[in-house]
Formats: sequence, C-alpha cells, structure tokens
Amino acid sequence: MGENYHNPSPLPWHQEAWGRLQAAHNGGRLPHALLVTGARGVGKGLFAHALAASMLCGSPKEAGQPCGNCQGCHLLLAGTHPDYTRVVPAEPGKAIRIDR
Repeated sequence: MGENYHNPSPLPWHQEAWGRLQAAHNGGRLPHALLVTGARGVGKGLFAHALAASMLCGSPKEAGQPCGNCQGCHLLLAGTHPDYTRVVPAEPGKAIRIDR
C-alpha cells in the first residue's frame, strides 16, 4: 500500500466528504459505522485513516485534522492505540475472514 499514515489528512478531492463527516461529528451525529467506497487509487485508505486519527486525537485542529502532538496521536503513529485496529485480508485480493 502506498498510503502515508504518518501524515493523516484528507486529500483535496476528499474535502466535501471530510467536511460532512466533521460536521456530523461536531453535531454528535456521526454514524456508528461507515463504508468507504470508491475507485481504486483515490485514497480510501488514507481517508479512513485520517478520519480515525481525527476521532482519536485529543486536540484536533479546527478543520478536524489531528494535532500530531497529543497522546492519542502518538499512540496511533506508534501503532499502539488501543482503539484502532486495521483489519486487512490475509492475502491481497481475498476477502476478510470473520475470524480476523
């Protein structure tokens, strides 16, 4: 995967969806689950990771981007945040099995 998880921020073409989700979050209306879909290569993984980073950040910036300095941001960057798990198929192109 080519995603840059060290700089979790939405790409320019994600701004509309990002804004809607940030508004929903700020209004206490964020759904319990989201399905991120789109064409291959548009940055769905980056978007999902940026959204998770925003939700796990203790002091997100005005537009919802994570601060990068709080404990939540440091734990996410280290791959040890207790509230973040990235689930991927055992083999590329295969389905994610239930036991994952």
